[in-house]
Amino acid sequence: MRYPLKNWNRIKRGYRFGEKTFYSARHLGADYIVPEGTAVYAPDDCEIVVAGNFPEGGNTVHAALVDSRYGKVILRFMHLKSFSKVGRYKKGAILGLTGNTGKLTKGPHLHIDISRGKVAIKNFKNFIDPEKFFSKMRAQPAPKSNIKKLYYLYILECADKTLYTGITTDLGRRIAEHNDSKLGSKYTSARRPVRLVYSRKFKDQSSASREEARIKKLKKSEKMELIKKSKKI
Repeated sequence: MRYPLKNWNRIKRGYRFGEKTFYSARHLGADYIVPEGTAVYAPDDCEIVVAGNFPEGGNTVHAALVDSRYGKVILRFMHLKSFSKVGRYKKGAILGLTGNTGKLTKGPHLHIDISRGKVAIKNFKNFIDPEKFFSKMRAQPAPKSNIKKLYYLYILECADKTLYTGITTDLGRRIAEHNDSKLGSKYTSARRPVRLVYSRKFKDQSSASREEARIKKLKKSEKMELIKKSKKI
């Protein structure tokens, strides 16, 4: 398992689990104060079972996974700027980008709550404190720096439904740049917001670049078929 946000222990917290909020007697999860466009990662192999826009939580995904301590759990990531489609995702895949959507928000942040088995809003005892859920991560040593750098080929779907292909060593950072920074490409900067629809790892830059060149030559229908097949894996 991994943290859903980078620099987890350094992130400023908003409302914590069980605290009284401006809209409820007990907060069902925890709020993490991060800039819009921050990548939200799958903490483990999971399945997005719900993805959509809701009045209170704005753009939201429900990710189901099996935990060794709690069994099947549902993690809700709320107030997103953009999000991935319903489907299965590997540990570390980007499930969405943080935002400030929905009625129950006063600034950019990510709300996370975790339910046992299914989401039961009126049953507070069915919820798990996200800080407790991820607490075992703190005891894990930091990874050694001798791991070889990986390259990622990615395809983004733009606001106008066109596709953009590129490579990077940091998917989260690069997608955030495409959405919110001058460091993104000229093509995507005129077609925001963008969202990740396909990614693939490579051990070296040359292999990633060759595949990027190949995909860029494909017709859009062929790219869509590639994306569709990747969701079934």
